[in-house]
Amino acid sequence: MKKYIIAVLAAAASLMMLTGCSTIDGYALPAARIVENQPAHTIETITARGVVESVRSRNIYSALGLNIERIYIEAGDEVLAGQVLAVLDSENLELAISAQRAALNLARTNAMLSRQDTERMLNDASANLANNTNIHILNAEAALSAAEQNLASARRLYNTALDISSNMHILNAEAALNGAQSALAAIQQDLNDAARDRDNNSNPHILAARSGLETANVELETAEATYGNLRVLYAANIIPRDDMRQAENGLTHARNRRNDAQIGLDVAIEAERRTIERLETTFRSADTTYKDARTILNAARIAAERDIERLRGDIERFTVDVNVAQGMLTAARAAAAQEMALLHSNVSAAEAAANLEHLEIAIKQMELQLDDTIITAPIAGTATAVIPTEGTPATGLMFTIEDAQNLRIVTAVREYDFDKIAVGMEAIVISDATGNTRHAGTISRISPAANPFAPVVEFEVEISIPSDTGLRIGMNVRIEIAID
Repeated sequence: MKKYIIAVLAAAASLMMLTGCSTIDGYALPAARIVENQPAHTIETITARGVVESVRSRNIYSALGLNIERIYIEAGDEVLAGQVLAVLDSENLELAISAQRAALNLARTNAMLSRQDTERMLNDASANLANNTNIHILNAEAALSAAEQNLASARRLYNTALDISSNMHILNAEAALNGAQSALAAIQQDLNDAARDRDNNSNPHILAARSGLETANVELETAEATYGNLRVLYAANIIPRDDMRQAENGLTHARNRRNDAQIGLDVAIEAERRTIERLETTFRSADTTYKDARTILNAARIAAERDIERLRGDIERFTVDVNVAQGMLTAARAAAAQEMALLHSNVSAAEAAANLEHLEIAIKQMELQLDDTIITAPIAGTATAVIPTEGTPATGLMFTIEDAQNLRIVTAVREYDFDKIAVGMEAIVISDATGNTRHAGTISRISPAANPFAPVVEFEVEISIPSDTGLRIGMNVRIEIAID
């Protein structure tokens, strides 16, 4: 019997470990029921996992985007409601407010001085007309004078352009053409002479080379005949070996001279060919230069004719400019008279003040932003999160303040256990961080609706706990709820 009881208790412990101490994606798994078999009665227990949270917690945000000038707390510090947590750099915002206030004051001043300014403008305009200092009339008179000067200059240049014989561009082009023509004729003569020598075989260098080759051929024939005769005598032992060697050397020298003469003739012929090619290339270049010079001369003459036409057009255009300037002067004098009439009307119709409501609203909005540069704690508690650092922009979440003395456990129970629990029931809280000490808590809230984001049907449950448990915000705990 004792062994059977031990086996039952072991099976119950295994079931609690498998079903009461696990979660899926952060949601509590179904609470396990543990039945303690005792001689007197049976106790059913619901177990679940939960997280320690603060009863009061506030996140503090900022959307100003201003740099953080000073942070006065660190994570873990205790703060009071209204205590300054951080101060943002408000220098630019204060300058902007000052600028807007200055703009508002300036607008008010401008509104008050509007009539005075209009009267001053009327007095100035009257004085300008009286003293002949009206800027528009002066500008029109200056434009008329400039147009008349341009017309006179165009006529002078036109008369000069008509004298083609003194046009420097044409004179220079003619000189270049004459030089190119002379150079082309000289090169043509050199090319003709070289071609004539080639065609008539009268090139002195080639003639000398051929004469030398003929002489070398005669000497070679003589040396070969001498060598043949001496060879017969040497074979008959009539002459000594030295005479034979001397004949061999003479034959070799004759052959070498003949080869040198042939090379000299080839070189002379090649030199003549290259000379003719060079002269032909030079002739083509000189011919191109001559044609270019002729083109340039034609272009210079055409340009001179175009200059004459252009200057004739300038005379016509500047004549129109003079007429337009005269019209503008007349219009400027008429406009001055109209301005006088308008200023007389503005003096009587000047507005007493401008509508400045938009500036006042803008200043009020910036003043509200200035108040937000001093960030204070909305509640008393512990700073559990200090996210930004000094010198960085204040955007998004900055601080989290939580009441570390008033804690609660947030857990969940499955739908089949929902009707077995009620607010006020005792719940035992166990945490590894506190040495598995069992803390007594009380169910303080049961959600009336299931969690729509959980993978299974479950209901959120809050459990209040005393302040002396040693539990801390964020700890994972196990909960046991005894059901009779």
